Amino acid sequence: MRLGICSRKKISYLASMLAGALSMAFSTQTVHAQTNTFTISSSNASVGIMNLNAPQLWDAGSLSNLSVGSYPYKYATVSFVPSTSAIYTFGQTSAPVDTVMVLYQGSFNPASPKTGALVFNDDTYLSIHQSKTQNPSLSVNCGGGPDLCPQVASQVTAGQKYTVLVSTFDTGDQFDLPLSYYATGGQGTFSLDQPPPTVISAVSAAQATAVTSQVQRATTIQQAVTIINVLSSIGNPRAAMGPQRITLGQNKSGMAAGGGAEQWNAWINASRSQISNSYNQLADTRFDGDVDNWIGGLDYGLAKDLVIGASLGYDKTSIDTFFNNGSLTNKGVMIAPYISYQINSMFSLDGIIGFADGDSDIRLAAGKVTQDFKRNFAALNLSAVQWSDSWQFTGKLSLITAQEKLKDYVDALGVAISGKTNSMQQVRFGAQVGYWADGFMPYVGLTYSRDLSMASNSIAGVNIPRSREAYTPVVGINVFSKNLMGSLSYSSEQGRSNSKNDLLMASLGYRF
Repeated sequence: MRLGICSRKKISYLASMLAGALSMAFSTQTVHAQTNTFTISSSNASVGIMNLNAPQLWDAGSLSNLSVGSYPYKYATVSFVPSTSAIYTFGQTSAPVDTVMVLYQGSFNPASPKTGALVFNDDTYLSIHQSKTQNPSLSVNCGGGPDLCPQVASQVTAGQKYTVLVSTFDTGDQFDLPLSYYATGGQGTFSLDQPPPTVISAVSAAQATAVTSQVQRATTIQQAVTIINVLSSIGNPRAAMGPQRITLGQNKSGMAAGGGAEQWNAWINASRSQISNSYNQLADTRFDGDVDNWIGGLDYGLAKDLVIGASLGYDKTSIDTFFNNGSLTNKGVMIAPYISYQINSMFSLDGIIGFADGDSDIRLAAGKVTQDFKRNFAALNLSAVQWSDSWQFTGKLSLITAQEKLKDYVDALGVAISGKTNSMQQVRFGAQVGYWADGFMPYVGLTYSRDLSMASNSIAGVNIPRSREAYTPVVGINVFSKNLMGSLSYSSEQGRSNSKNDLLMASLGYRF
């Protein structure tokens, strides 16, 4: 028989509870005729987003609640196979929000949420829960009320697969695992099958929203910014001498050159970014990890106002992806030629292009796969430097474009996954104030950045909120000693909701 359907949160809670049964036995859990109570965690339930045609899911709406629409609902599902044909009942006992529950014959397809639906329920009275479980003292609370927890019951056939879904009554509501539910059957037993291991391809949508964008900022964008900083800061000929010895229009003989005759300059830079994402509402995109960048460069002063050079870099990203209980490790090698032209005593123009190859190791419960990638970036930067006594004022306006091409691969279950291209374009405006103190220059700065374009932020048709703008304060110090120059800085990106990017960076330059 087919009854109504409920919101996704209830379905998610039920699914989590069913998954809890799975977690108790890790493979199967036998449930006898008496009532059994289970608790599940996120590792045992399949969680996602479905789009329905109503902002709330009522019993009165019946199966019409499950028609595809534009309202996002978070859900969780778990499957089971009964060992005997009988009437089985599933009920939820606890949830932070008002939930709904749906029972499906076969698997659940979020692209067609009505297909296979057997029973739907929004609310069930406390007395019915207590009667079904034969426990008059049973405590039930979903969304603050004892009568808001769902319960579904249906005749099932031995040996066939069924899926229980829990979702929310209101669109946009969120829920977290673990959750609790109960299950009771007829005269016999049935087994709860552990949900199949997460297919790696299912991760791509979530990865494209949060992970891809933040990794692009911490690798290709940061690599371009690093070279810009070397050109406009350590590479500024006036910065290396201090205000007392500034001669406007003097020769520029290397990125970090001063007034000497040296035309060559070598430099190295090392940085570590701590990045994370904490979003876990309509979808779970949580992760946390580090991105390490090592870049070295060599340049030559062709003329007093022109420098050319090339840099070589290596980056490694190590991230724990909580949204799928997995991890992601990227390794890439980059080469980037650059050019810097001194327009006049105040302004200089820098141009950079970069190319990188690498691979990603994606680890999930289903196993590990490796996906190759290619990256490229280009950057234009206009810098301005002005001195007033011992104070140095620096401004930078940059446009950076980056592209990452992910190649095709086969996941751990043998499914062919198509590659994709992620692009990002960012504009940056930064201002910095430094104070010259006989070879030392402490400084503070602030950079505004805006992502003009970036990778898709849609998971199952639901747009995940994220911020395009950020403000990044920085504090650091430059040190100059004859032909050797160094710098140390710390910055922390602000303004991007649910995300973090803290950066520690050190540079060293030598002209000869």
